[in-house]
Amino acid sequence: MTGGLRDDSTPETSTGVYDPQYNQWFLLDDMPGPRTSHAATRLGTGVVLVTGGYSGQSLSSVVRFTPPQ
Repeated sequence: MTGGLRDDSTPETSTGVYDPQYNQWFLLDDMPGPRTSHAATRLGTGVVLVTGGYSGQSLSSVVRFTPPQ
C-alpha cells in the first residue's frame, strides 16, 4: 500500500505491507512526499517503484523502496 487520500482528501505519504499469515497490515517508512493516483510496481527483485501521481500538481517523480521480506 502506498499513498492515497486521507478522509479530508489530502494526499498521504504512508506505505504499508499486508501479511496474510497474521491477517494484519504493517506500516513502513513514509514516502518522501505525499501522492495519490500513482502507480506502484513490484519488480522481481522485490523493489517497489512508485511513479507519477498527484499532490496538488501532477508528479513526474519516482520513489524506489524495498519492503521487508
